[in-house]
Order: sequence, then C-alpha cells, then structure tokens
Amino acid sequence: MERAKTPFALIRADLSPRLLAVAFFGSLASTGFGFDQGWWSGAISFPEFANVFGHYNAAADSWALSATQQSVGTGVGILAVVVGLFVGSLLNEKVGRWWTFLAQALISLAGVVIKATTEDSYA
Repeated sequence: MERAKTPFALIRADLSPRLLAVAFFGSLASTGFGFDQGWWSGAISFPEFANVFGHYNAAADSWALSATQQSVGTGVGILAVVVGLFVGSLLNEKVGRWWTFLAQALISLAGVVIKATTEDSYA
C-alpha cells in the first residue's frame, strides 16, 4: 500500500530551481514598491521641498504643503500601481509574460539610471 503524500511533499515536487529563481526575483519588485511608497514621507518633511512646492502661511511664518498636495502625492503612486497592473495583464495576454517582464525590467532600469545620473535634486 502506497503512503499518502503530505501537502508539503506535493508542493516540493513541483518546485524547480528555475521556478524558485523567478519567484525570488519577482518578489524583489514588491520590495521596491514599499521603498517607492516610503519616499514621499521623506520628501514632504524637507523644508526645501515645501519652499519649492508649498504655499506660504503668513500666520505660521513658514512654507507648507496643503492637505490636497499631500493627498495627491500619496495617491499618484498607488494609482500608477493600479494602472500598471491592468496594463501588465493586457500585455501578458498579448505578448506573453517573458516579454512583459523584460519590458518592466528595462523601464525600471531606465528609472534607476535617470535617478543615479541626475545632478539636480529636484529633477
């Protein structure tokens, strides 16, 4: 009589080094999402940022971003993720996952190069 396999054994049988590598590197993208969302709180805390993009409050004698500016800045990143999910799904169906993954990687790489080579802090 054959012994029943445990759920972990069934899952382990389907795992391959290639699948683990794709899962690992794909999950790194979600780590970047957290960092991308966290930059906004750092940006709005700098007085220089408020001086350039905020409004002057004469009563407090300081520059500050309005609640609307803060909300829009927070929401735009989340909106971009939602749009990316829909566009990514459509691209997956049209050209395949590999080409979509490659396009996303190249777009991310271009963003990294732009950030790394920018000399002006507000570019």
